[in-house]
Amino acid sequence: MNNNNNYYPNVRFKGFDKPWEQKQLSELSNRIIVGLATSVTPFYRSSGVPLLRNMNIKKNYLDDSDILYLDEEYANSNTSKMIHDGDVLTVHTGSNIGLSCIAPEKYENSLSFTTLITTPNSELLNNRFLSQYINSENGMNRIYSIITAGGKPNLNSGDLEKLIVSHSPDVREQELIGLLLEKIDDDFAFYKHKYEKLEMLKEGLLSEMFPSDEKNTPKIRLYGYNDSWKQAELWQLTTWDKKFNEVESYKQPRVIKYPYVLADVLNQIEDSSGDVRLLSTGSYTGFTTKEKAANNLCFGEIVAIPWGGVANVKYCKGYFVTADNRIATSNDKKVLSNRYLRWWMEKNIVKIQSTYRGASIQHPSMNDVLSLEIQYPSIDEQELIADCFDKLESMISLYEFKCEKLSRVKQALMNEMLV
Repeated sequence: MNNNNNYYPNVRFKGFDKPWEQKQLSELSNRIIVGLATSVTPFYRSSGVPLLRNMNIKKNYLDDSDILYLDEEYANSNTSKMIHDGDVLTVHTGSNIGLSCIAPEKYENSLSFTTLITTPNSELLNNRFLSQYINSENGMNRIYSIITAGGKPNLNSGDLEKLIVSHSPDVREQELIGLLLEKIDDDFAFYKHKYEKLEMLKEGLLSEMFPSDEKNTPKIRLYGYNDSWKQAELWQLTTWDKKFNEVESYKQPRVIKYPYVLADVLNQIEDSSGDVRLLSTGSYTGFTTKEKAANNLCFGEIVAIPWGGVANVKYCKGYFVTADNRIATSNDKKVLSNRYLRWWMEKNIVKIQSTYRGASIQHPSMNDVLSLEIQYPSIDEQELIADCFDKLESMISLYEFKCEKLSRVKQALMNEMLV
C-alpha cells in the first residue's frame, strides 16, 4: 500500500534528501511466516538443531542463554520454516508481543517455535533498520493497532504483513540508521553488563566482608588486620533523631532532631543546581539549594532508613533535607564510622526489613532496630572497608549513569531520525 504523502525525518545523514515512504511490510519482504506452530516437545534433544522461542527474543538482540535443540530428522522435515541469517524475529504473543531482533549468523538453518520470521527484501529494506523500527514507539503503536483481537492478544503472520513501515527509499540510509542505533545498543549492553557484574561483586563482598551472626571475624579480611571484631547492640553506638515510645529511655539518653518534610515538598524545592541532598523515603535522591531548603535545611553526617514503606539505606555528609526518615549518627566516630554503619546496614537490610510491620504501609519497630547486634572492627579497618564499598558504589553509579544517558540519546535519535 503506497502513501502519496511525503515524509521527512528531522535529522538525516548527509547526502540523503528524498522523502520517506510508507508501505506494508509484505511489499518490502521476501517472506513473512510463523515458526513451528505445533508441539515440538517430543523432538527435544540435548544437541542438534537450535530452537529459538519467543522468550529468546529481546529488544534488538537474541538472548541465547536458554536454547533448546531439536532432532535433526524432524528439523529437516521443516526446512520451509528454517531461519536464515539476518531474518527479523518477532514475538507473536504474550506480554512482549511485537518485540523484535535479528537472527545471528550462527543460527542459520535453525528453527523457531511460534515466533514470526521476516526475511526483508535487501534491495528495499534493511534488516537492522526494520528491527529498530518495529521496536520504536511508532512501530510498537502500529503493531498494537493490528494485532488480532480475542481472549489472548496474538500477532499472526497475516497481521504482520499489514504492518505499515515508514522508511527511506534508499536502503543505504536505512542501513546507516540501523548501524547507529545498533552501536548505541551495543554500548548500552556493555555498560549494563559492567553494572550488573559490579552489583554482583558488591553483594558478594557484603556477604564476605562482614561476619555472619555466629562469627566474630569475616571470611574476607583486609591485609594486615587480624584482631577479633567487637559486638554491641545498635543503641549502644548510635544516636537517633527521635525519642521512640517503644524504646526504653536508657537506650536513648539523647536525640538529635532534624525537621522533615512531606514528599511533595521535596518535589517542589528540587533544584539540580544546588548541593543540598534531598533524602526521600524511597529510592529517589535529588538536590536543592540552601535558599529553597530554607528552615528545613539540616547538616550532619547521617545514615537514614525510611519511617514507612520498604527498607533502604541512605548516607549523607553535609547539608540535606529529609522526608520522614529515621536518622542515625555515631555516638563516637573514634569507635564507629558512619560510613561503616551505612554499609553494615546495607549488608543487614533483610534484618532491618524484618522489623517493618503493618497491614498496609509498614513501619519499623525501632525497638527491634536498636536491638540489632552490630559487629565492628577497629576504626581504621572500618574506614578501609567503607572505602572499598564507596569506590564500588561510585563505579556502579557511573555505569548506571552511562546506561541512562545512552537510553536518552537513543530515544532522542529515534524521535528525530524515524518518521
